[in-house]
Amino acid sequence: MLRMRKFLLLRGLPGSGKSHFVSENKLEPYTLSADGLRMLYGSPNLEANGKMRIPATNDRIVWQQLLQLLENRMFRGELVIVDATHTHPRSFSNYQQLANKHRYQVICVDFSDVAFDVCNERNNKREEYKVVPPLEMKRMSENMTKTRMPQWITTIQPSEMTSFLNIEPKDVSDYTAIHHIGDLQGCYTPLQEYFNTYGIHDDELYVFVGDYLDRGTENVQVMQWLLENYHRPNFIFIGGNHEAHLRNWTRGVKARSAQFNQATAPELDAANIPPKKVHGFLYQLREMFYYTFYGRTVLVTHGGLSTLPKQLSYINAIQFIKGAGSYEEADVCDASFAANTPDNVYQVHGHRNRYSSSTRSSERCFNLEGKIEFGGELRTVTLAKEGFEERPIKSNIDATHLIVEPVGDLPGETGDVTILVKQLRFNKDIYEKAQAGTNISSFNFSRDVFYKKTWDSFNVHARGLFINTANNTIVARSYEKFFNVGERPETQRDTLAQTFAFPVRAWVKENGYLGLVGYDSGTDDLVFASKSSMSSDFAKWLRQQFDELASPNSKLRNDIMLYLKSDGGKTLVFEAIEPMNDPHIIHYDSKALILLDIVNNNVTFSAADRKECHRIAKMLNCKTKMQAAVLKDSETLQNWLNAVQHFDYLYNGSRVEGFVLEDARGLMVKVKLPWYAFWRQMRTQLERLQSGKKAQMPALEINRELAKAFIDFLGNKSAEDLKSANIIDLRNEFNE
Repeated sequence: MLRMRKFLLLRGLPGSGKSHFVSENKLEPYTLSADGLRMLYGSPNLEANGKMRIPATNDRIVWQQLLQLLENRMFRGELVIVDATHTHPRSFSNYQQLANKHRYQVICVDFSDVAFDVCNERNNKREEYKVVPPLEMKRMSENMTKTRMPQWITTIQPSEMTSFLNIEPKDVSDYTAIHHIGDLQGCYTPLQEYFNTYGIHDDELYVFVGDYLDRGTENVQVMQWLLENYHRPNFIFIGGNHEAHLRNWTRGVKARSAQFNQATAPELDAANIPPKKVHGFLYQLREMFYYTFYGRTVLVTHGGLSTLPKQLSYINAIQFIKGAGSYEEADVCDASFAANTPDNVYQVHGHRNRYSSSTRSSERCFNLEGKIEFGGELRTVTLAKEGFEERPIKSNIDATHLIVEPVGDLPGETGDVTILVKQLRFNKDIYEKAQAGTNISSFNFSRDVFYKKTWDSFNVHARGLFINTANNTIVARSYEKFFNVGERPETQRDTLAQTFAFPVRAWVKENGYLGLVGYDSGTDDLVFASKSSMSSDFAKWLRQQFDELASPNSKLRNDIMLYLKSDGGKTLVFEAIEPMNDPHIIHYDSKALILLDIVNNNVTFSAADRKECHRIAKMLNCKTKMQAAVLKDSETLQNWLNAVQHFDYLYNGSRVEGFVLEDARGLMVKVKLPWYAFWRQMRTQLERLQSGKKAQMPALEINRELAKAFIDFLGNKSAEDLKSANIIDLRNEFNE
């Protein structure tokens, strides 16, 4: 790699001005100080001569810690400075291995020409505990005189450092055009088509933004093309995050990517691609390219920055590669870049494009991540004297080969569960939880997705999905994620007329927890699960209630198991009511299992009809979900919504959590009632008090007085009284 990563060693006697130099140049955030660590590990000691001095007894652990901190910073590709004397030949031996490992250029900022007498005088004027004894000063001076700097270290004077770190844009106006080529991801055909269309010309410059291999089906062809062409003087290659996998491969180390290990690496091995040559390609990769062209200044990185810093050398390599902010914030960064840079400054990057932004992602930013490996496009943009021109090339890739996250929906109803498991495992929005003692894993969308609401057409499927990953069969599955009225654009009240296919049925939403009963062919037994677990208290309570309906070893239990294993497998989806173990907001007199639906264990969601649900519920002697209304058209729907949104609304004389609206195609939308939402907020305040925090007045448009009265009521309770209380009992007491 062209080494923009710089590691600076300050070398000189105590008093030579090293620390002053760091302070004067505002380099403290980038500096590790040996003396600073000594002071952290021990305060000054009183010596026999009556002087206070920093103890040297901790030096071994001090240097171990310093090297650990140094490697942590090098791992992120940061500018890093070590402030120490470095007067002994052994001072440099520990650094060489780290610098080579993390691809750093090592520079010694040499203060050795500061006269000994000057250093000694300054040393004696320092705080007593910092004064180095005369004999030690003399010994260090003699060592420094004898020490020859290793050839792998570049030596500069302090006056040279500012210009040494300063990065100025390269003027490339000698070229007639600049081509910026987006993430390739192992897709050779679109690249070949681009050059067949536009050619390769010696008077034009070609800048590649990184991620050359992985995920595509033509990794070998791309790698061969790179090895044949990377020496061209008018080709510039920037490193991306996937190049880390390739670098590990050249070292014989397993990559931190199953996609690379299972697909890309075997392709390279089978084609006898020489690792040494690949290492040569990787060595010349840049972290960024910064240039000017006929009055325009352009920064090209893999991940994208949020502004053009005054000093690019202070930005760590990880940020050049992964970008400023989170993966989801590419559009935010591009907007920030355009807002915080002059009108003649532009940015080009790839890597991240979660929300499928256009190539020109903001006024002066170009996003060249075109999802080429998912059947998207190779994004390119060319800069000539007249300005920028986009030149996209359609991908030839069929994304079904991938074992990483897809862009669109899950595979079809007859889809391959093996592919599904791979897609789930390598989607960062989804977490897998192995069920102890089984071959079963649950797959659920992450907390980040839930709280940031970054839903897409894939992660909504990962909700209560249990798969035997040994034989790749779905053993239990719940509903896909569905949303509240008003929560999404398509669920706003004024758009429901277009969203729904009428008639729409309204089902009473019970206030328990979802319980799943499925079948595992691996054990030839029933599976009991709730949320993401088969061993939680919720799953155990579900099993206990089910055992009361269909006792183990009974004929009914066997009939149910035969039913659940038939036709590719099925899951009974229950609302489990546990008023003693798990009281919620709505009061129930007794526990119960309510059969909501029977879901087919296919890759895509489908459920049995109501007649079948009633038949199975009758076998189990349990209830099914209640139908509250049939809404034949939009007007009826709106009138019904108006009626149920009153705070004092009762369904058949009782409080309910809300309703689930289901249209003629099976699309579901939740309706939460105001009374339930109010008491749920009050439960949150109770939980705050139970955890030792203060209650807060929630933002409410109605019933603020009631909320204040209840919070005051809670505040008059002792911590002991609140410790094991639940919202239902407290609400009853409050109402009395």
